[in-house]
This record gives sequence, structure tokens and C-alpha cells, in this order.
Amino acid sequence: MESLNKKTDNTTLTKLSISTLIVGTIGLQFAVALFWLCPKNHPAFSSRNLCPALPADPTFFPFLDYPMYATARYEGVQIDEKFLYGFLESGTKVPITDEELEISRYQFLTKVIPRVQEKNDKAIEYYVGIYEKKYHKKLVKLQVENHPRVITRNGIKPGEKQVIFELSF
Repeated sequence: MESLNKKTDNTTLTKLSISTLIVGTIGLQFAVALFWLCPKNHPAFSSRNLCPALPADPTFFPFLDYPMYATARYEGVQIDEKFLYGFLESGTKVPITDEELEISRYQFLTKVIPRVQEKNDKAIEYYVGIYEKKYHKKLVKLQVENHPRVITRNGIKPGEKQVIFELSF
């Protein structure tokens, strides 16, 4: 009888431990998702140090920043698609893609292309250096182009290509 009670006590203790862990994890997720409710900028709140200093969304919890469903797109809407091109000393136009720079497509679209458009010299030098090391060819100019696609009743049609940005060095 005594061994049965010990087994029941161990089972109860295990269930209580696991339940506490689950509730704690859910509580932490709730706190992280809603940490913007913390009144750290409110003048009446004296304990500002209690508010968490968490990194930006994609760093800490990328799944909360990711749209689960794409927004609706209607007829006549133009969907922009940006491409980066380099020009060799011979004048040949070559595409520079995320694979060539060995980064993800997301980083290419959100970091590389905007930095090129902002004329961020350090970033441009870094990305051009990667390309030149890999292919042993010197780039003399970069160009960002938009190849839009237009939604029509008959499907998606290519729009008119546009040069958004050019930079010679």
C-alpha cells in the first residue's frame, strides 16, 4: 500500500512539474507577444527597468512578424519585382542574385537592394567584393531594375521594365 502511495505521489509531482512548465512557457509567449503593453515610456511608471528590452521582431520571434496569408491582389494591380545587375568592364550586363552572394532571397530583397539604393558604400563594396572574388571579374556599375507584373483578367502579364537606380564606380 505504501509503495502505491509513493508511485501516486511521484506521478502527481511529475504532472505538476510538466503543467508548471507548460503554463510558464505559455505565459512567456504571451509576455513576449504583448510586451508593447509595458508602460516604460509613461512618466508615472517608476520601475522602467522591469520592462523587457527585446530585440526587433525578426530577431527574436520571426513567426510573429510573418504574414500567414497573402493579402488580396485585384485586377490592374502591379506587383514589383526588383533585380540587381552588374556591368563588367567589357560592358556586359550580368545578373547578381542571392545565390551568387550566398544569402537568402529575403535578405537579398530586404538588405542588399535597399543598401545599394541608399548608396551605402560599405555594403556595396562588400557585395561587389563577394561577386568579384567568386567570378574573378571586375564590376564597374550596378543597376537595380523593376520588372513589374500586372494582374489582368487573363492572368499575370509582364509590365514595362524600369531602371530604378544606377551607380558607377
